[in-house]
Amino acid sequence: MSEMRFITVRNYHDPILAEIVVNALHAAGITTFPLYENNSGLTSITQHYEVKVPEKDVESALEIIEEQENL
Repeated sequence: MSEMRFITVRNYHDPILAEIVVNALHAAGITTFPLYENNSGLTSITQHYEVKVPEKDVESALEIIEEQENL
């Protein structure tokens, strides 16, 4: 059985935009693997969201993401 590879298709600093994109991908039947990273420095906290999809869905996911970002 082969292992499913997930590819990062977008990085966001805005959690609301990341959630909108993930929801649109799910509505289209695309599985996502969102990864939340919290990188903290001495004076601030930077939130970073990676949205990952299966390698086979990258092209479709990018089309959906571009539509969402242009709204």
